[in-house]
Amino acid sequence: MSHVQSTINNIINEIKDINLIIKRQQPTDNNNENNSDGGVKDDTTQLIESITQCTTIDEFINKININNIQSDDVNINDDELMSMIVRHSQHIHQVPYDESDATTLQLRACEYNINADKLKDIKKQIESCFKLIKPGHYTPGEYEGHIISFDNNPLSLFSLETQKWTTIKLDGEFNTQLSTALGSVVYARGNVYVFGGAYEEDDEGVETWTKTYCRFSLAEKRIHHNPMTAMEGAFLFATCYDGGKYIYIVGGCDVKEKNLDTVYRFDIDTGQFEAFGKIPFATSNASAHFHKDSNSIIIVSEDKQVSSFSVITQATNVLFEYSNFAGNCNCQIKSSCFDGQDNLYLLFIYDCTFIRYTMSTKEIVSLKKCPYTIGVLFSLIYDDSFGIMLIAGRAQNYQYSTQHDRWTLLNDDDPNDYRSELGACLIRD
Repeated sequence: MSHVQSTINNIINEIKDINLIIKRQQPTDNNNENNSDGGVKDDTTQLIESITQCTTIDEFINKININNIQSDDVNINDDELMSMIVRHSQHIHQVPYDESDATTLQLRACEYNINADKLKDIKKQIESCFKLIKPGHYTPGEYEGHIISFDNNPLSLFSLETQKWTTIKLDGEFNTQLSTALGSVVYARGNVYVFGGAYEEDDEGVETWTKTYCRFSLAEKRIHHNPMTAMEGAFLFATCYDGGKYIYIVGGCDVKEKNLDTVYRFDIDTGQFEAFGKIPFATSNASAHFHKDSNSIIIVSEDKQVSSFSVITQATNVLFEYSNFAGNCNCQIKSSCFDGQDNLYLLFIYDCTFIRYTMSTKEIVSLKKCPYTIGVLFSLIYDDSFGIMLIAGRAQNYQYSTQHDRWTLLNDDDPNDYRSELGACLIRD
């Protein structure tokens, strides 16, 4: 710090000397008092004040010299001017600032080895210590830590804390066939969205899928119906939220029961849809999860593979195929969930095999098989505090401990006997 202060002081004195030489004026006697530590500190303070107060370079130069010019403004003769120039020249050579003469101040070249995994882990720990509350946005309040299961009106909510069910009487009705909304339900910023699955009859009495989506406002307890502009009318979408302003909608099945290979992006702020990209395979009834670290969508197809779709490059990569693991090309996924960081959990219809796929290591680990063996699709929901919840209906809901690799049947009071293929989501901000 002393070296920095000394350098600042020398620069200030040089500016003063040059200005006096140009104006042919004699410096005052206190010009050399700055060599002391007190003078350095005073000049540093004055310099900071001058920089903050001046708007031009000329104003700055005049300000720092005003106290160093004799009040009578006596001009110097040529001999005195030459003496000042000589002294200033000597000062420049004695106090160099260029790199060639300041070799002792140069930094040495260094090489560092960075533990990327440990750095990533530290970043996650720091992020977990903070919670961002955005002004003007709804916070979940009483619904924080609840799972919403869509069985129309009233709506069912399950508290992870108390393991009790409650219901909400809605203002309005879903115009969506909820049995087709397993993967298309997603929570984002105080609202639960259900995409597609609404149908109507044309003039000839033929049912067709309409281009609409539902938005359930937790604050209003009200359902809003809106058009899905720029999208095909379809159902069995897979959706995921990126944690910011976008919801991604993958695949689906159109009115001709043809699977789709499209990726759409929905802007929560504007309510607008855009055709975002395509994947190299058609899929429906899949599930999708957003991986923040890689800015990609993890797509879990029903009967083939797990893939990643980059929202930056729009490139698709196969992570692994089910047949390579299960040894049975007809195996199907019952459900999946993601811990938001690195681990993907997959529950197979085929003998209820349950596995964990770790993205960073590409490791597949067989876990305790799920005791619920009915071969239909149910919601599988991950929570950092409570583990994994399988929502299947009264006397059929299970909790899985990721720490102890154990399934536990919940002793809850589910008002619905059977929740096959009904969409559900966790309210967490």
